[in-house]
Amino acid sequence: MKLICFEEIENKTTILSKLFCPCCGNHSYIIHHQIQPEIENDWWVECESCGHESYPSPTREVAIARWKQGC
Repeated sequence: MKLICFEEIENKTTILSKLFCPCCGNHSYIIHHQIQPEIENDWWVECESCGHESYPSPTREVAIARWKQGC
């Protein structure tokens, strides 16, 4: 049985150092929002270069805040 997930993906580039990837320092990141199947924490941020991800979060704002904290 296959599991199909639908996501909204938003690519971002920043000049703010607090939004750089905490692992590799890359300026580009991706904001993910999983639409289906529905899960509790369906937002996360990922580095476009090295693939580092923030912890899953309940809202977009929380996901970005966690990314800024370097988790």
